[in-house]
Amino acid sequence: MAMNPFTIDTGGQYFSQGVQGLSSAIAQRRAESRQLERQQAIQDEAAKVIEGGNISEISQFMARNPQFAQAIERAWNFQDQVSKDNAVQSSFRILRGEDPQTVLQERAQFITERGGDPAQTIQALGDTPEQIERGAKLMLAEFGTPAQVAAIGSIGTRSGKMVIEREKLDIRREE
Repeated sequence: MAMNPFTIDTGGQYFSQGVQGLSSAIAQRRAESRQLERQQAIQDEAAKVIEGGNISEISQFMARNPQFAQAIERAWNFQDQVSKDNAVQSSFRILRGEDPQTVLQERAQFITERGGDPAQTIQALGDTPEQIERGAKLMLAEFGTPAQVAAIGSIGTRSGKMVIEREKLDIRREE
């Protein structure tokens, strides 16, 4: 077929491909934007739940959001299951009311004896009691047994005990 030398090729085929490519790019950006919004919503909910300090709610949040739970586990960087179990037990002890400094020092020694790096635990020694408690709750909510979670929920935590004692004092004053 001979081409007419007086016709102009408008590039319709190339224009169509360009529009399809642009549409695809816009759809991909929208999907990425929705994904970022979902991630931000999860992070916002995590912050709210963790700040609230209710260990049962934290545990339920972790169960609903396994990707967040996996990120937490990676951040803790456990050497092995024994190290993980020790961290859970240490958290349980702290939330039962044992001295956090003593528990963390014992945990750092345990990690060192097993050939691990106790830097995170040593750093936690400088945290405030509230920060230590929050970390212990997060640890127990994610990795503790249901019995441990229930036990902490029923006896309260260090700060929970203080609130209960204040309430008792207030009741006595009213009587």
